[in-house]
Amino acid sequence: MNLRIFGGKDCEVCSKLTENLTAMSVNFLFVDAWAENTQDLCDENDVTDLPHIQVLSSDGKVLWQDVGDVSLTKILRHLKANEKSPPNNV
Repeated sequence: MNLRIFGGKDCEVCSKLTENLTAMSVNFLFVDAWAENTQDLCDENDVTDLPHIQVLSSDGKVLWQDVGDVSLTKILRHLKANEKSPPNNV
């Protein structure tokens, strides 16, 4: 999963964003930032405002993140950039 969205069920911006991504058949992981079992993950990622959007590498590293009412174009551009990135040679 390359796109992770921290949001809340009562967050209108979060709902609109996830609805639009779903309509576009974009895969993402939605993390309910208000759920008790996600608090450690939210703390580890410094989630203070919603939605908190992250594009992740295949190994789970955060490559890009933004907060708030971020345009779909901007999110998709960062997702595509991640897809085209060559794998890291270690």
